[in-house]
Amino acid sequence: MDEFSIRFLHHTVTVTAAADNQYIVSYDETLNDVVIPAVIGVIYPEADLNHGIRWASDDDLSEELIQLLGHMITERGM
Repeated sequence: MDEFSIRFLHHTVTVTAAADNQYIVSYDETLNDVVIPAVIGVIYPEADLNHGIRWASDDDLSEELIQLLGHMITERGM
């Protein structure tokens, strides 16, 4: 399974490859000293006639985060 993690100020975000060229975005939430992975969205590449491939999501993720994670996925050849 291809995945990578990025540490932000308060959370570590993990991107995991899924089926059909989609990527699951999650982070670890600690509840009563138990670490629970919480899925926050799915991102995927989308063809854009003006810009080539752009990254998109149907979830409530910021555009900057979507593009950053998409760029990192591309760099890693996932």
